Amino acid sequence: KLGVKKIFITNRTPERALKLVDFFRQQLNIDIEFVESTYVDKIHDLNLIINMTPFGSELYPDVTFPLSLEGISNNTVVFDAVTAETPLLKHALSMKMKCVSGFDMLVHQAVHQFKLFASLDISSDLLREALSSEVSREILYTNGNI
Repeated sequence: KLGVKKIFITNRTPERALKLVDFFRQQLNIDIEFVESTYVDKIHDLNLIINMTPFGSELYPDVTFPLSLEGISNNTVVFDAVTAETPLLKHALSMKMKCVSGFDMLVHQAVHQFKLFASLDISSDLLREALSSEVSREILYTNGNI
């Protein structure tokens, strides 16, 4: 439906990646391939890169994303689930790639949650501004919510 031709999945734990591959093969009619993390740099024709690891976050500041962005088209979208700006996003931005951060995801999820649970339409810009304030960031990080 979405025009996806192929999905590559990698994980530090190959068994987990293979479980994901099996699950998605059963759910989707798409070519899905497991790629060992040591071979991830061999893949260059990508439209979307999704990082669901904490690499680059305050918890793992010295651990880098295992995929080099060199040789990948600047039309590629990079999504990093970490809510802070990570080395991966900084690098992607420097290469003029389109980027979506975990913070963006948090804002859009919150907009839908306000609608769903409180029947309130709230502006994503307003929510982004509120969540971006130093006080909000301090509260979120101190309480371990992010």
